[in-house]
Amino acid sequence: MAEFDKIPLIIRENNRYKGVIHEILRQVEHRGLKPNVVLRCDSFQLVKGAVRRKMGLGILHVDVVAPDIKSGEFKPIQISGMRLEHPSYIIHHKDRPLSAYAEKFVGLLRESAG
Repeated sequence: MAEFDKIPLIIRENNRYKGVIHEILRQVEHRGLKPNVVLRCDSFQLVKGAVRRKMGLGILHVDVVAPDIKSGEFKPIQISGMRLEHPSYIIHHKDRPLSAYAEKFVGLLRESAG
């Protein structure tokens, strides 16, 4: 888990959804891990663009990515049991398998949702 900081995360910094994103990050930090936020975007379009460019995992509200998931462009990473105020997805590019670090990150989220 010492390598956790190598998983690049892309988040939206917006007052409306800031609480949801920060709740996810807080739950990760509660596990004693440091999230590696490599990009903070002003809009969900920028987050999706960065994920399209395979820059990392994005965290977005379900309404924003549902069409992209339905079209098959993005794949959601489902974390059952995670306590979120608003439904959100962690997404990754469909043609790029998750790295070992990303797999560990997802495992930790699932474990903390427990």
